[in-house]
Amino acid sequence: MNEITTPRRSPRRRLILGGGLATVLAGAAAVAIAVAGTGVQEAPAPSFGAPGAPDLRLVSAEQVLTEASEAAAAEPDPKPGPGQYLYFSSKSHQAETVVGTELPAQPAFDTVREVWLSASGAQPGYLDQRTTDGRSPIREWLCDRPQGEATKGEVKKGAGGSDLSEPPTGCANNGAAYLTTVPTDPAAAKAWLYERSRGGNPADVQAFHTLGDTVRERRIPGASLAALFKAAAGIPGVDLSEGVTDLEGRTGIAVGQTYNTVRQELVFDAETFELLGERTLYDLHSDFHPTGDKSSAPAVLPPGVKDGDLLYSNVYLDSAIVDSPGTRP
Repeated sequence: MNEITTPRRSPRRRLILGGGLATVLAGAAAVAIAVAGTGVQEAPAPSFGAPGAPDLRLVSAEQVLTEASEAAAAEPDPKPGPGQYLYFSSKSHQAETVVGTELPAQPAFDTVREVWLSASGAQPGYLDQRTTDGRSPIREWLCDRPQGEATKGEVKKGAGGSDLSEPPTGCANNGAAYLTTVPTDPAAAKAWLYERSRGGNPADVQAFHTLGDTVRERRIPGASLAALFKAAAGIPGVDLSEGVTDLEGRTGIAVGQTYNTVRQELVFDAETFELLGERTLYDLHSDFHPTGDKSSAPAVLPPGVKDGDLLYSNVYLDSAIVDSPGTRP
């Protein structure tokens, strides 16, 4: 088995002399989900320097993404071999939600997720997922599309089953988990994000969402990942959130974008700039209006929602190259 090793990097001190936090962004349109008052955990902003020296801290999303880009470029870049899989484990928290006024509230729950995805996309994947809300664990093969010349009707026994010894035939992952198609030039990587964005949001908003979708449960060569982070600094509305603590208690610094009062963030380690995870929260003080935004009505929020209330948080725990589904590092 060939593991992806991610050694803990030493803290990076090449910071910029500066002051406070960039202004938080915001939007204005209806939101359909209500969340219980789960405040975001905050910690003091990352600050370095000798006693009596000027305060040195990161003051912009561009600085954080530049540091993250350089850290990604310096990472070891093991490549999976033919037939190998990428293993990812993560833990997430979904806050209590209310959809509408007639349905009962959906209680908060945590999820522990392990997934094995074909590096090339040519084989089916496997999911092992457990939650804390009483639902049965999900253990099943993942078949996103027919394999080769097969049609959906020709996908054979095993699709959707859970027996690791009986993988389904005739189906495969929906795309490679080892992503080699991302450009290594930041301008080209930015164009790549916009060209591959799908959804009803304005283009700048959808591009940031696509960045999150691209880096989640995928292995991307260092030069390409570095280009993506550099590209993200040029997406309008992306700014900084300092002093974030994730579900594992790790101190981070986040870059994010707010649209329609909901903020999407990527969280990085405050010292090494390794990507730690992602989160979604309410941001009620934003004045960001992306190009193409046609919404004009003020946001309609459920009662009790406060600025900073957390909707969802996901932390990335481990990743490795393995030979087969079910194998853990």
